[in-house]
Amino acid sequence: MAGVGHVSDLHQFGTPAVPGAHRYREPAREAGAPHDLRQTLLKMVFVFFVLFVLVFAGAGLYYLFSQQGSEMPVVSEPSSSPQSKPAAQPPPAVPPPVISDVAVSSFTDKTAVITWKTDRPATSQVRYGKTEACGLATEESKNLVTEHSVRLSGLEADTTYYFRTVSKAASGEKVEVAGEPFKTKAAIPIGTNPGNRAPDFTLKSLDGKSVTLSELQGNKVLLNFWATWCSPCKKEMPYIQGVHEAWRQKGVVVLGVAVKQNQSLDGVKLFVQDNGYTFTVLFDGEGKVAGLYQVSEVPKTVFIDADGIVREVRLGEFANQQEIEDVLSSF
Repeated sequence: MAGVGHVSDLHQFGTPAVPGAHRYREPAREAGAPHDLRQTLLKMVFVFFVLFVLVFAGAGLYYLFSQQGSEMPVVSEPSSSPQSKPAAQPPPAVPPPVISDVAVSSFTDKTAVITWKTDRPATSQVRYGKTEACGLATEESKNLVTEHSVRLSGLEADTTYYFRTVSKAASGEKVEVAGEPFKTKAAIPIGTNPGNRAPDFTLKSLDGKSVTLSELQGNKVLLNFWATWCSPCKKEMPYIQGVHEAWRQKGVVVLGVAVKQNQSLDGVKLFVQDNGYTFTVLFDGEGKVAGLYQVSEVPKTVFIDADGIVREVRLGEFANQQEIEDVLSSF
């Protein structure tokens, strides 16, 4: 029978009693094989990727650590800011100037000249007084020199004075040195003879400025009395102008006193202007100064030194400029 034939076939091959069971299970196992293979390949790729990353990272770390111990040139990037400078060091201490050769080079009853030297250029000043405190002081000279000369004025006659020389270098270092006290001379009589103190006066110049003789101390003064109508006066006046031009930078002041016998102030101005004289001309319209100097005739010239002492008196005209300069050079 047909049914028996099927049973025998199954028993012959040892197959399960349920026909068709093997027929459907075997195709399912064959379909899952490619899927498993893909999963395996993906896992292997992932593992290789992770290993690659680890190897690369390890190599990079090894390189970095290996370079830390070696010296590598450092290249700084350009900067727009200015190159930094080393911090400024404080300047070395500079000693003050050294003062030497302090002396009173000359003195009268009212004046004295103090001189000294310094080892490098410095200013000049003198502190002085009747006691060692030296409460008075001259104005500080701003000129930087090594040979110093300062004039004291307004002193009292027959009086002892103490003084200290003061010098300051350009960098600010300052030094004081005490000098030996000195005693001024007895009062010098006022008069017009050589050795007398020249009488003081104040007159106005042609341009209206007041001139006081005592304020010119420290300069030699040539005091010439003249008049526009005086021929000898006019003849020597070019020589006086020459002295003014040649000696004004040497501390010589020329004063021409027009006596009251002149016709007028305007006449004196016109004469001076027409002849181009540039020395200081004073107008003694009341004749007071001519009286102080006992001017009875013109020209009369009085030479006064830097201390205000009359050194020479000359009546009459000078023959040339050299005669005037010889007198100025003698004191």
